[in-house]
Amino acid sequence: GGYLLPGLWDMHTHLPKKKKNDFGYEQYLALNFLSGVTNIRNMRSFDSISHVTRKIENKSILSPNIYFTPPPITKNNHPSIDSIQFYTKKYTSEGFKHWKILGLPNKDYFDTLAKYTKEHQLKLVGHISKSVGIKESIMGGYSCIEHLQGYNKLLSDTLMFEEIIQLT
Repeated sequence: GGYLLPGLWDMHTHLPKKKKNDFGYEQYLALNFLSGVTNIRNMRSFDSISHVTRKIENKSILSPNIYFTPPPITKNNHPSIDSIQFYTKKYTSEGFKHWKILGLPNKDYFDTLAKYTKEHQLKLVGHISKSVGIKESIMGGYSCIEHLQGYNKLLSDTLMFEEIIQLT
């Protein structure tokens, strides 16, 4: 007489950092869990990741499983090209599965990033950089493109749209 439903995923969350009107990350996580969300991917680094994960592991808060991303890469705030390999190894060893891109300085930076993230099995997720484009992003290892960026520009080019859909 009951129903069995799969757990839901929220693949793009931003945990509240501060309590506002008695609503903070603990309430946010509990509401997600009680709504059937069993897994979330937090797309911005959180100041106290170990504190949050400890509370979840100790079952002191009700929460879905959380997959954190390290600090995002932006056009103006990113590890130097020479340190990408170091950070890719570091983040993989710390248990991160995804690295969010908000922007990239240039195509050479992306090529280096793609090389080392593939090597260390750290998935790229996020926004499409104008300096790279959607096709190169997918071929370079993006596993998730946020907000469907890049696809809307393809609507006037049916052949390119079909090619990108196949790559996706």
